[in-house]
Parts: sequence; structure tokens; C-alpha cells
Amino acid sequence: MARPEVVLLLAVAVLAIFQTTSCARTYETPPRATTISFPPSNKFVCSTDPNVPDTPAPEFVCSVDMTNGKPTGLLILSNDIDVSSARYQWRTPIQLWKKNSRYIASFNAFYVVNFNRDIEFTQRPLFSGGGLAFAITPDTSVVGTGQETFGLFPINEQTGASLRGAKTKTVAVEMDLSRIDDKGFDPLAPHIGLDINSMKSVTTKSLGDPNKVIDVKYGVWVEYDALKMTLKVSLHKVKDTQTPMRDRASLAISYTGLDLAKEVKEFSYVGFGSRVPETPNGVYVIYDFKFSTKWVLGSKVKMRFSI
Repeated sequence: MARPEVVLLLAVAVLAIFQTTSCARTYETPPRATTISFPPSNKFVCSTDPNVPDTPAPEFVCSVDMTNGKPTGLLILSNDIDVSSARYQWRTPIQLWKKNSRYIASFNAFYVVNFNRDIEFTQRPLFSGGGLAFAITPDTSVVGTGQETFGLFPINEQTGASLRGAKTKTVAVEMDLSRIDDKGFDPLAPHIGLDINSMKSVTTKSLGDPNKVIDVKYGVWVEYDALKMTLKVSLHKVKDTQTPMRDRASLAISYTGLDLAKEVKEFSYVGFGSRVPETPNGVYVIYDFKFSTKWVLGSKVKMRFSI
């Protein structure tokens, strides 16, 4: 029979182990928050589909504006030959949730875009290209994505459903300028929409008169609250000589029920996807871009896995 003092020592040891484990869980260290932006643009990568005939090298599709031999910081998306799909993303994947942890990331994104039409085509309400999407994706590849998806993933063009199934792992905020034919899965252009692993947006809002969507600046704020699982998009439209202001932006989209841990990979690529226009018709100009994460402690541990 064990002596009382031995039993007491064993009990103290077990209690110490339990307390140490409990404290480790209580004081779990969150991942490091991330902040990215451009300009500068040297840490972003441009991707195009080399399998599409006559597609130029990526540096000719995503180009940084130069004035007097110096970069201005403006990003210009266009293709001299034909419309084409392209991505412009931070070259390193960013952590957006932590597997088997209570920590989850909220994020804020901001960018300013101008769908700038060439002066020779001012009689046209819209021009070639597809628009622009702020996107969170599993990779930077544009190969095989087709014409209707901002270079994000291939789809069934009747339903908008991704052909990649559970491997799609993409969330995007689209500004659609090209859908002039009713495909049945999305409103006609121009509109803004939230896409979750499909081109059939879960919610959309019209951008109004096509004549008033181009040749202006849009300030776009995308804000994700991980605890509430709510994503909001706010817009402020101004003249191309003005600066969008957050306090003057209006809410365009509010969607609750987005759990990033279920919809995107733990480490994902952040940036833009686009179906860029032919340069003779016009260009898409992105003036700046900021993205940051903030880690928060959720109510419970979720067993999370990424395909």
C-alpha cells in the first residue's frame, strides 16, 4: 500500500500538470498580425494564363505607372491585344485562421479604383473587360479560369458554380462591369457582389447608371468581423481628381454567416483578380491598396482543416 506522502506527491504532480496545460491554453499566443500595402509593389506578383493565345507577359498586363522615369505608385491593368484574365497578389500567403485554436483573424482592406475609359470611346456606357475583384485565393494561378470569373476559378457558365468543388477556397468582392447578357446566376452589370466559392454572388447591389460608374474613383472598404462572421463593404464614389473618404462612404454589402475557416485556406493569397480590358478601350487603375489582420479570441476551439 502506497504511503500517504507518496500519494500526496502524485496528486500535487497531476494538479501541476493540469494547471500548466490549462494556463498554456488560456495564454495561447496569437499569430502575428499582418499588414500589406502598395505602393510599393515589389512584393506583389502578377499572374496571367500562358495557355491563352496572344496573352502577353504578366509585366505588360500589370504595369506600374511611370512619370519622368519614376514610378508613381499607380497600378494599371490592361492588355494591348485583347481582354484577358489576370491576378495581382501579395506574393506570400497570409494566415487568416489558426487550426485547432480559438484565435481567428478579422481583417480590413481598402483600395481605390478607376475604370478609366479611353476618350475615343466616350459614347459607350461600358467597355471591354470584366471588372475587378478583391480576392482571397488558395494560390496565384490563373490557368484555366476562363472568361467570367475575374481570373479566379473555372465555372459552369449556366450556374456560376465552381468546377473545382471543395478545392475552390475563394472569397471575393466583385465589381462586375461586363455581364451584359443575362446568365441567370448574377444580375446584369454594373454591380458589386460577394462571391463565396462561386460566381453566383450570395448578395449583390447595383452600381447604378453605367455611364456614372466609369471615369470616376471608387474608394472601397472591405471589413470582416471574425467574431460576428460578418463582412461589410462600403463605397465612396468621387470625381477622378478627388480623394474618397471613409466617413462619407455608404454601406453597399452586409453579409453575416461567413466563417473564413470553412471557406478559405488557413494560409491564403490576398490581392486582386480581374478580366482586364483592351488598352485601346481603356484601363483599370488601382491607386493604392491596404490590407491588415487583427487576431481575436473566439468562444471555442474549432477543429479546422483545409483541403
